[in-house]
Amino acid sequence: MASNKSETVDIPVIDLCPSNPHASSELLNAAAHYGFVFIANDPSTTGLTPGEIDTIFSLSQQFFSSPTQIKEEVSIASNQAGKNVGWLSQGIEKLDPATQKRPDIKEAFNMGEPVNNQIQQPLPQPLKPHAQTLITFQTKCHALCKKILTHFATALEIERDWFTTRHDQTKGPSGTVFRLLYYPAPTVGSGNADDIRAGAHSDFGSLTLLFQQRGQPGLEIRTPGGEWAAVPVDPSARRSPPSDDKRDGDPDSEGSRHRAETGALPILVNIGDLLEDWTAGLLKSTVHRVIFPKQQRGKDRGTVGGIEEGEGERGSGGDRYSIAYFCHPLDEAELESVPSRRVGEYAAAAAAAAAAGNGKNEESSGGVRRSVVKGDGRVMTARDHLMERLGATYTVK
Repeated sequence: MASNKSETVDIPVIDLCPSNPHASSELLNAAAHYGFVFIANDPSTTGLTPGEIDTIFSLSQQFFSSPTQIKEEVSIASNQAGKNVGWLSQGIEKLDPATQKRPDIKEAFNMGEPVNNQIQQPLPQPLKPHAQTLITFQTKCHALCKKILTHFATALEIERDWFTTRHDQTKGPSGTVFRLLYYPAPTVGSGNADDIRAGAHSDFGSLTLLFQQRGQPGLEIRTPGGEWAAVPVDPSARRSPPSDDKRDGDPDSEGSRHRAETGALPILVNIGDLLEDWTAGLLKSTVHRVIFPKQQRGKDRGTVGGIEEGEGERGSGGDRYSIAYFCHPLDEAELESVPSRRVGEYAAAAAAAAAAGNGKNEESSGGVRRSVVKGDGRVMTARDHLMERLGATYTVK
C-alpha cells in the first residue's frame, strides 16, 4: 500500500534553446525516469510570455467567480455533453474511479481545439470577448508540444516528424483539450478525510503542459516505489533562508531568491498514456494527483494524503488555479509501436525481465502496453483510448 508521506521530487529544468545541444537527450532521460520535466520558459524558445500566461489566469479567475447560472449555460452536461467540452462543476469528475470514494473537489472549463481559427463551442460571457486571446494561447501551446515531440523523435532516432504528423491539426480532429482549473480552498467544517482535489490518474493523451502559480502547491507524483512525492511549483525556490554572509549573486542570496520568486515560472510537462504506449513504456505516463496541502486542511479535515508545505514553497493556504493543455494525437492515429531501436531494445529487455519474474507490477510499465488491439483485431486508435478513459471518469448528472 502506498504511503501518504510525501517528499519533494527533484524534477530537472531543461532549456530548449538552440544553444543547448543536449536538449533532446535530456528530455528523453527525464521522461523515461520521471514522466515529468520542467521546461525553462524563455519566450524566445517556448513562444509564451509571462504576460500571456497571466492574462489566461486572470480570465480563468473571472470565469470561476461568475454566478453559477452563467457557468451552467456552458455546462458539460448541457447540449455539448459527450464532447468533453464546457464547464464541470464539483462532483462531475472522479479521476481515480477504482478507489476514489468522493469526486474531485474542483471545477474546470474545457475547450476543444479551434478549427479554422474559430472556437467550436459556446463561450460564457467572461470569456467570450477574449476568444482570440484564448485561440492564440492554444495555438502557441500546440506549437510548443510539437517542438517537444520533435525532440523526442530526435532522441529516439526516428524520423523527426514521426510524432508531429500524428498531431497535425490540419489533417483532422483530435481529443486535444485546453482546460482552466479551479481548486477552491476548504471551508471550516466542510472537510472529509477522503477529500482530494484531483484523484490519482495518468493523463489520457500524448503530452500535457501545466501552468501554475506561485504559492499554490498540491501536485504530487507517484514514484516507482509507490510513494507520493510533491512537485514544486517553482523548482528554483530555495529550501532554506540565506545566511547573513550571502551576497547578491550567490545562488542562495536574498537577491537571487527574489529573482526566482518574480521571474517566469518554468512550464511543467508530463507524458501521457499514448506516448507511453507508442514507446512500449520507455517514456512514463506517471500517475499523479492534486491534494490539499496539510496547512489548508485544519483540524476538521484530518491529514490523510496531506503534506507539509515544501520549504521554499510559500503557500497561500487558499484557492489553487492551474491551466492545462492536453495534447492529443489525431483521432484516427493508431497506437502502433514507434520504429525506434532504443524502444525495441527496451521492450525486449522488459519482456525478458517479466519472463524471469523480475517485471514491475505496475500498469503499463516495463514494456507492458495497454490493450492496443480491439476485440475485432483492429489496432486501437487514439480516439478509442480517449473514449474508454472518459467513460470511466465522468459522472454527468
